[in-house]
Amino acid sequence: MCITNSVGQGGANNRADSKIVQALLNENLSRLKPFPPLTVDGNPGASLT
Repeated sequence: MCITNSVGQGGANNRADSKIVQALLNENLSRLKPFPPLTVDGNPGASLT
């Protein structure tokens, strides 16, 4: 897994990078409660901004 560009508001938000960030956030949800799991679809949308 390698993130090549920024993800989030004002970021490059390429699909592959967004999917990696979504997956990593989901893997660490126990540290981020009370956030619900993200859909890993590569669409940064509101979930990553």
